[in-house]
Amino acid sequence: MYDEARDLAAQWGGQSSIALSLVQLGRASLLYEWDDLEGAALALEESVRIGDSWSNARVLIPALGLSATVAHALGRSVEARAATRRAELLAQDMPSSPLIQTSVAVHQLALSRAEQDRRVIARWQEHYDAQSPSLPARLGGALAIALARAWIALFRHRHEDAALRQARSLLGPALPRSQRDGLQLYVVRLLILDAVVLHEQGEADAALVPLERALELAAPEEYLRSFLDLGEPAEAVVRGALERQRLSEPTAGYVHRLLSRFRAAPPISPISPRAVLPVDALTQREMEVLQLIADGLSNREIGERLFLALSTVKGHARIIFDKLQVSRRTEAVARARELGLL
Repeated sequence: MYDEARDLAAQWGGQSSIALSLVQLGRASLLYEWDDLEGAALALEESVRIGDSWSNARVLIPALGLSATVAHALGRSVEARAATRRAELLAQDMPSSPLIQTSVAVHQLALSRAEQDRRVIARWQEHYDAQSPSLPARLGGALAIALARAWIALFRHRHEDAALRQARSLLGPALPRSQRDGLQLYVVRLLILDAVVLHEQGEADAALVPLERALELAAPEEYLRSFLDLGEPAEAVVRGALERQRLSEPTAGYVHRLLSRFRAAPPISPISPRAVLPVDALTQREMEVLQLIADGLSNREIGERLFLALSTVKGHARIIFDKLQVSRRTEAVARARELGLL
C-alpha cells in the first residue's frame, strides 16, 4: 500500500505532498524492520526532504528520530547524533506537547541505550509514568518498548536487578493494551522483551512461553530488527528455543534464518565522544550550504541563492554543525577544511 501511494504521488505530481512524507516514513519503518537499512535510509531522506520543504516539525521529528536509529544501525554514529540533535531542537522550538516529547524520547532512548545513560532512562520513565494514560496506544506502546529495552541494556551493563524489575513492570500493562488495539508488531516486540527479561532472571523455561508466541507471529511477517536490535540476549533466548525443539517446522526455518543474521547485524553500539566524520557524511545539499557558509553568505542569502526557506537553511546549518561537531560558522569552515571537504 505504501508503494502504491508513492507511485500514485509520482503519477499525479505529488512528490512534494506532506502526505508523501508520511508514506515514506511508513515505508522506512517497514524496511527497517526487515533489515533493509539502505532502503530505509533512502525513504527517510525523502520524508525529511518533504518535511523540510513544508517546515513541518510534526513530520520531521519522527522522521529524524528514525533516521538516527537507521544511521546508528549502519554504523554512522555522527549522522545519528546529528539527526537526534536536530529533532531535539525542533521539539524545543514547538509549544510543549506530551506527544512531541514522547516522539523524541522513543528515538533518543535508542541512542542513550547504547551509552547506558541511566539519567536519560530515568527521566523518560518519569515522563511515561505521568503521560501514559493519555498517550495514544501506538505512541505509548513505542515508548514502553524503548524504555524496556533501555532497562535491559542497563542491567547487562551494570547488573542491577532493579533494572529488570523496571522493564517487567512496563511490559505487563503494555502487552494487553497493544493486543486490544491490534498493534501486532508491538505485541511481538513486547513478547520478545518479556522472554529476554525472564531469561536474564534465570527462568529459561518460563521465557519460552512468550518467545514461542512471538516467533509464531513474527515468522510470517519476516520480522528481524525487533530481535536483532537486542543483540546477544535475544540471540541466546531464540537459540534456546531452537535447541529445545519446541518449534513448528516453518517457524524453525525462520529461526535458522534469524540466527544467521545476528552476526551480520550486531546491536547498536556506543557512540564515541568524537567520531571521525566519514567523507560522505554530508549530503550534496549540505555540501552546497557549507560552501556558501565558507563564502561568507548569511542564512538569508543562502536561502535566496538555493531557493530554500530560511528555516530550511537554518536546519541544514544545524545538521552540518552537529556532523562536524562544532558550534559556530568559523569552526565549521575550519573543521571542513581539516577534513578536506572544502
